[in-house]
Amino acid sequence: MVGAEHERVGGSFYQEIVQKIISIPGPTHRSIEPFCSTRVQVPGVRGKEGDESLGPVRVGRDAWPSLVIEVGFSQG
Repeated sequence: MVGAEHERVGGSFYQEIVQKIISIPGPTHRSIEPFCSTRVQVPGVRGKEGDESLGPVRVGRDAWPSLVIEVGFSQG
């Protein structure tokens, strides 16, 4: 079950990754396109939806996330 803690962990991890990317010379926050929890559907294959996702900004092409974050908790 998704709750506040689950959202905080995913959001914090996403922010850390974005900060690391924009610390590299060249990319800025405008270079990154957030996909959030967008469902990605591949024809003939079931769709997938991560908790957070991102990719480079693309113009005139179908956009696909380059990185998908899935948050989980093991109780074992």
